[in-house]
Amino acid sequence: MDALDTLLSQRPSTDRFAKALALLEALPTPEREQAVDRARTALESWPDATREAPAAAWQDIQQGMAPPFWWPLVRHLQLAEGDSLEVGPALAPLTSVSSSQVSVDVSPLREAHQLRALDLTGNEALESLDFLQTTPRLERLVLSGLELLPDLAPLRALPALHSLTLTFNPTLDDIAPLASLKVLRWLELSGNERLEDFGPLATLTELERLVVDDCGGLRDLAFVEALPKLRRLSARRLPLLEELRPLANSRLQELSLGGARLSDGTPLGSITSLTRLVLMEVPRLADLSFLQSLAALRTLHLSELSIALPRLKAPALEELFISHCAQVLDLKALEALPALKVLTLEDLPVKDLTPLAGLPQLERLALTRCPHVRDLSPLARLPLRQLALIEPAPALDTSPLPPGCEVIR
Repeated sequence: MDALDTLLSQRPSTDRFAKALALLEALPTPEREQAVDRARTALESWPDATREAPAAAWQDIQQGMAPPFWWPLVRHLQLAEGDSLEVGPALAPLTSVSSSQVSVDVSPLREAHQLRALDLTGNEALESLDFLQTTPRLERLVLSGLELLPDLAPLRALPALHSLTLTFNPTLDDIAPLASLKVLRWLELSGNERLEDFGPLATLTELERLVVDDCGGLRDLAFVEALPKLRRLSARRLPLLEELRPLANSRLQELSLGGARLSDGTPLGSITSLTRLVLMEVPRLADLSFLQSLAALRTLHLSELSIALPRLKAPALEELFISHCAQVLDLKALEALPALKVLTLEDLPVKDLTPLAGLPQLERLALTRCPHVRDLSPLARLPLRQLALIEPAPALDTSPLPPGCEVIR
């Protein structure tokens, strides 16, 4: 059993779990019960997903064979096309099941009372969620890419659910059942084009992370004002969103925004807790001066904007990404960024890198399709460790770079 103990003391992985089961199989019958007990104790700290049912044993169970003696150690089941869950008590130890991209009838999971995680992505055999009424311990649920999403009412029977992914479901038009999920902390609703009423989200007062990208029917973010614990919000590619005032004075730490009608970013200046901000595809945005108020900002991504940059005064900013901003003709706005370590410039008409010479912490620079940059000498005294050049100017001379700087092309 020493080999088993050594194996189970190592970093958890699906492969090591399979090897542990093989070692158990090799033990003499009188030693197996004690070995399983020892393994059970050692495996308590292992993630459920690493304790996956071996395919061969699962196939045998489906064919009517009794589960192997070590089956109670299994926690995760990865379903394949053609599988059947009509296996009775064999479902009892399972806490995690995935039928991602396979069509399998999962209604027998009503017997999996210990279930905590379930992924039903693209399972076209899914006709009803009624079986969830007997899985009250479920904590994480994925319902994505379902052409005919069943009625969500059974979700009301999931008092422990704290993570829900409900994305790219073309028939989803009602999220009222979500209002009862009082401990929900993580919610993804991306790509639900028919969804228009987001009001039920206002009752999810424990919500910490919300993604509503590509929700074409979303017109306002008023519900955010009722979410005191929300820290991460992604709301990109929203063609009808116009107003950002509901975000004012929120406690958001990470925010991603994008919408063709957004024009006033002023409310963002009051979110002084922001450490990460992404602004993408906001062609009507008229002013970026609000950035001056975001002193805690550490990461800033700007893409497809139609205005020039104001002088950035972000003492904590460590990572900056600027892409497809035709009005960014020079880099003077970047002169006073004392903490900047990573800078990416992509598809910009800039020519002169001189403003970068005063960035004392810059370690990584990427110039992607910036063909007008023809002189790298301003980088000579920087602590630059890596320079990525993607489609640079022909015959760009890299000799001025500081010693030890790696050039990636």
